[in-house]
Amino acid sequence: MPVACTFNAMAVNARITSTPGTDTVTMTLVKNGVNTTMAATVTVNVIGATVQTVTTANPVSVVAGDTVSLLMTHTDFTPAVEILTAVTCQ
Repeated sequence: MPVACTFNAMAVNARITSTPGTDTVTMTLVKNGVNTTMAATVTVNVIGATVQTVTTANPVSVVAGDTVSLLMTHTDFTPAVEILTAVTCQ
C-alpha cells in the first residue's frame, strides 16, 4: 500500500454464466500474507442472476508498505461463475 488507510467495505457480485449448479463464493481480505476477518460470501444458483453482498464488518487498517490481496474460495467447480469484487479503503 502506498499510504495508510482502513479497508471498511467489501462488495461481491457473482453470477453463473453457464453450466447449472450452486456455488458459494467467499472473498477474504489478506494483509501481509495473513487472512483477515474481513470477508464477504455470496451463493449463486440461477444462470444469469446476479447476487450481491456488501459487508462493513471487521475493518482492516493498513500502513504504507503493507501488502494487500484478496483470496477467493468457492464450494463447487461445476458452474462457471463470473465474480466482481470491490473494496473501499479510506
